Amino acid sequence: MTGLDRPGPFNAYGVTFVVASVPTMPGLNTQGQLFLRAELAPNGYFPPHIHPRASELTYVMEGAVEVGFVTSFPDYKYYSKVLNKGDAFIFPVGLVHTVQNVARGKSVTTSSLNSQNPGFIFLPDSLYAAKPPINSSYLARASKLDENTVKYLQTKMWFG
Repeated sequence: MTGLDRPGPFNAYGVTFVVASVPTMPGLNTQGQLFLRAELAPNGYFPPHIHPRASELTYVMEGAVEVGFVTSFPDYKYYSKVLNKGDAFIFPVGLVHTVQNVARGKSVTTSSLNSQNPGFIFLPDSLYAAKPPINSSYLARASKLDENTVKYLQTKMWFG
């Protein structure tokens, strides 16, 4: 595959990425791999998300990113670390994790996921952009927010 060094425009989160996966690189079929190269603008970030079928190894090629993951119930402990150029971090399968640029300029990362279909579940999207919408009264109670706040969040543009 060529073009991994040429991502498109930045999205609303200040991220642009290129993915090597079965649709873009058919030779990956049955190999249990997906590769992603991401550029994060200053203050760019990936929203909290989960890969239900893969762990993710992220390597910093340029800049610095803060990464972290949250353990499962009942502890919900957050482990985080600032990674600089040349550093790597592993996100265990199925755990909520975060990535944000903390460099003054852009940061560039690569990630390898050990599944050709790892799943990408962005938490804000899954809660507030679901189609049809999740009941706003339920979401308000579940997230301890005012129902008008939830209704407002349901009108926003999210990652997907």
